[in-house]
Amino acid sequence: MEAKKSYVSWISLGFVSVLFAFAAAVFFGKVGLEGSIVPPVAWITVLFAAACLPFVLDKRKTDDPFLLLLGAAVIGGLMLARFCMLPYVSNDYTSFLSHWVEALRAAPGLTGLGLSVGDYNVPYLYLLFFIAKSSTHDLYSIKLVSIAFDVLLAYFVMRLVRRWDDRPAVGFAAFAATLALPTVLLNGAYWGQCDSVYVSLLLGCLVTALEGRSRTACLLLALAFSFKLQTVFFFPLFLLLVLKKQVRLRDLWVLPAGFFATLLPALLAGRSLGDTLSIYVRQTGTYRHLVMNAPTFFRLFGTDGHFDVLNAVGLMLAGTATAALLALLWMRRDALDDGILADAALVFAIAMPFFLPRMHDRYFFLADVLSLVYAFRHRNRWYVPLLVVGASYTAYFHYLFGGGELIDPVYSAMAMGAALVLTVFDLLRTTRPVRV
Repeated sequence: MEAKKSYVSWISLGFVSVLFAFAAAVFFGKVGLEGSIVPPVAWITVLFAAACLPFVLDKRKTDDPFLLLLGAAVIGGLMLARFCMLPYVSNDYTSFLSHWVEALRAAPGLTGLGLSVGDYNVPYLYLLFFIAKSSTHDLYSIKLVSIAFDVLLAYFVMRLVRRWDDRPAVGFAAFAATLALPTVLLNGAYWGQCDSVYVSLLLGCLVTALEGRSRTACLLLALAFSFKLQTVFFFPLFLLLVLKKQVRLRDLWVLPAGFFATLLPALLAGRSLGDTLSIYVRQTGTYRHLVMNAPTFFRLFGTDGHFDVLNAVGLMLAGTATAALLALLWMRRDALDDGILADAALVFAIAMPFFLPRMHDRYFFLADVLSLVYAFRHRNRWYVPLLVVGASYTAYFHYLFGGGELIDPVYSAMAMGAALVLTVFDLLRTTRPVRV
C-alpha cells in the first residue's frame, strides 16, 4: 500500500510539473524574456519540481489531495513570481557581473578559473565561469543559480522548524514562507545577488550540527565562508556549538581543508595563493562609509564625519556585545537546547551587522531568514520578522526602486534595534537559571 502511495506521488509530481511548464511558457510572452523560451522554462520547471520533492519524499506527508494541490499551487506561484523577475537588469549586473562573465568568456580553455576578476571569492567565480562557457543567457543563468539556492534555503528552514514541530502543515508553511520573504524573493530573482547561497549553507550547518553530524556541519560552514565573508555573523553561534560538543573538536580540521579545497581549481589554473587569500581583506577596505544603505546603529549619526573614530567604535561595540553574549550563554549552557541555539543564531545575526561599520543593504539576509524561524518557534513573536525583514526591505527598496526612501532610514534602524533588544531579552529570559 505504501509503495502504491509513493508511485502515485511521483506520477502526481510529474503531472503538476508539466502543468507548471505550460504556465511558465504562457508567462514567457508576458514578461519579455530575450532569446529562446526553452532554457528558462526548463530550468524554472526543474526548480519547481525540486521545491516539491521534499514533500513527495516526506514519510509524514498528508494524503489530503486538496492540501497537496494547494501546496503545489503556492510553490508554483512563488516560482512563477521569480520567473517574472528574470528580465530585470540591476546596476550590479551592468556594472559588475556582466563584465566579469565577459572576461571569463574571453579567457581560453580553463584559464578563466584562475582569472582575477571582481571582488567575489573564487567559488562564485566558478559558477560564473560555467555560465560564461555555456550557451545560456547570462542574466537568467545567474539568477536561476540563486533561485536554486532559494529552494535549498527553504528546505533547511523547514528542517530546522521541524525539530520542535514536525506537523507536515507547519513544515510546508515554513518552506513556503521562506520562499515568500520579500528580501529572499528580491535578492536573487530580481537583484541577481547570491546571498541565498551562503545563508542556505549556514542553515544546513546549523541543522546538521543539531542532528549530530559534526563533520558535515564543518564542511557546510567552510563552503559558506568560501562564498561570503558575511559568514562571520554565524561564527559566534558555531563556537557555542563547539563548546557544547555538538560539533566535535576532532572534526574542525574540515574547516580549513574544505575552504582550501575550494581554492584548488583557481590555484591550478594559475591564480596565486596570496591573491586568493587576500580577497576578503580587499573587500573590507573597498568603501569608507560608516553605513552602506543598511539599517544599522550608524544611521543615527547620518554622516561619515569622524570616520576613523566611529569605525573603531563600531568594531569595539560589535566585539564587546558578541563576547559578552557568548560569555553569558556559556555560563547558562545547561539551558541551551536546540531551539535556544536557533534563537541565539538570530541574536548574533542582528547584533553583529547592527553595530559593525561599512554594512551593506543585504547584510541582514541571514537575520531575515532566522527571524522567520524565530516566529515559528515563538508564535507570540510573529512581529519579529516584520521588524527585521521590514527594516531590510526598506534598504532594498531604496537601492532597487529609487525614488527616495520608503521611510526615514532612522526608523528602519530603530526597528532593527527594537528586534535586537526584544530577542536578547527573550534569550536571557529563557536561559535564566531556575531558583529552587
